[in-house]
Order: sequence, then C-alpha cells, then structure tokens
Amino acid sequence: MIKIEFDLELEMELKAGQTDDLSALSQELAEWGGMRQGSLSKAARGYHLAQGAVPRECRALRMLTLPANSTIDQAIGAALEHALAHRQYHEELWARGERKARLQLLEAGALMREMLVLVGGAVPRKVTTLFRAALTHLEKQVARETDAEKVCYDANYLNSELVLTSWLVNSSWREHMDNKSRMRLMGLYKRFCDVMLDRAMAELRSVFSHPLDADHYQQQLARLQCNINAFLLLSSAYPETTVESFIAQWRAVEHGIKHLPASGVDSVLENTRRQEVEQTPYWLSSASV
Repeated sequence: MIKIEFDLELEMELKAGQTDDLSALSQELAEWGGMRQGSLSKAARGYHLAQGAVPRECRALRMLTLPANSTIDQAIGAALEHALAHRQYHEELWARGERKARLQLLEAGALMREMLVLVGGAVPRKVTTLFRAALTHLEKQVARETDAEKVCYDANYLNSELVLTSWLVNSSWREHMDNKSRMRLMGLYKRFCDVMLDRAMAELRSVFSHPLDADHYQQQLARLQCNINAFLLLSSAYPETTVESFIAQWRAVEHGIKHLPASGVDSVLENTRRQEVEQTPYWLSSASV
C-alpha cells in the first residue's frame, strides 16, 4: 500500500513595505486554524525527499557562537534566533511523529528564558512581558499535551509562535528603553559574558560544594539546569570542545539527580559533584586574574 501525504504550504516573502504588515497578515491567517509554522522551505523539503527522506534525528542544544566583537544587543537577537531555530526544528520532528522531540521544545524555551534573565540588568522585565507570556502559553501546551497534531495546529498556539517570531524580527527588546539603557546594550558581549560566567560558577559552587541529600539534590535541579544554559549562552569566545567538556561534566550531575536510586544518593553522584566544583574555569575569571 502506498501512503501519500499532501501538505498545503504557504510561503510569504516581504517584497516591499513593513515587517509589521507581514506579521499582521500572518496573525490574520492563523485565526483560520489548522495551520502550523514550519521551519523548512519547499526547496529544503524537496532536497530532503531527493536524498531519500532520511529520518531527521533529535539534536542536543549546542552553545551559542558569535563574532568576537558582538555587542549585548546583537547577542540577544542571536541567542533567541538560535533557540527558536532549535525549537522549530524539533517541532517539525514532533509534528511528524518523533515523540522524543517534544522535550527539545521545552529545552529551547528554557534557553530563551535564561537569556532574558542574563540580560535582565539591561532589558527591563516589563519589556519582555509579551514575549514571556507567549512562551509560557507554548510551554504549557507542549508540557500537558502529548498529541502533537492537536497542539501544533491549534490557532492560539500558532499565534503565540508568531509573537515570538515577530518579537525577534522587530528586535522588540529595545522598546520602551531610554538612551542610557540602549547604550548599555552596545557594550561588548565578551566582557559581559566573563562576569556572568563567574556568577554562574559561584552559584553552582555555593550549592554543590558540600554533600546533599536526595531531597536537596532534587530541589537544586532547576538551578543547575539554568546555569548549564547560561554556560551555553555565554561561552562563544572560547573553544567549543573545552566548553562542551566542561558542560558535559555538569550534565553528569544533572543526569545523576534525575536518576537517583530509591536507596538515596550514591557514591557516583557524590564523586561527580566534588569533581565539578573543583573544575578550573575556562573563561577569564576574576578569581584567576
């Protein structure tokens, strides 16, 4: 038996005018329901078919890479685009039946949130209200519903996705900011990163520098995951292999917490914890200057 799937695809390209007009049209079309924002162009789909439609696999979140002289403003856009691309790639997989991809949607959302937390001193929380509300709606839908088709083709879900895309395209984190705040965004991201990496490591050491029982390990899991995301977002000035090795060891702690045996904390997790807090920073740490 031959199964044929028909997809009605609509690609929109702005030839002239304002991006806001294109966003408004997208939102109007979204109200029809039964549509999903795709991450692949028709050309990409055709090439994939020509190559034999090899199944796409889930990908782990990778560190953000940026040009050496990037500003904080440029980094915000690049980080959100990086996370959004990861999200859209895995939504495509989830919608086509890969159940494991659902968790990657949530991880991409966590990465976006962490970026907004990191730049919170420069970008007021009120500026990100619309973005965070849309992201929260998407996360709740994905977390509570395992039926990908029901989620991905929902009109409200699509509208929330369009908010994220529009917010990124229009660089909406600059809205309602005075000149002083905008000047802060022009600061060198590398310098900002080294300060924030120090803070992330200090927080982890304050939590994990002493033995914990099973309950306290579980309580600190979310904090550990936030700081792992911080390392992914703040390390573009350093060799990827070095960064990935450093993060992999913290992920070992994360894995140990997620899979704590019924008997409680084992020696493997405790040994891993001790090794991690003693790691030498790979960045220009103030403690090593």
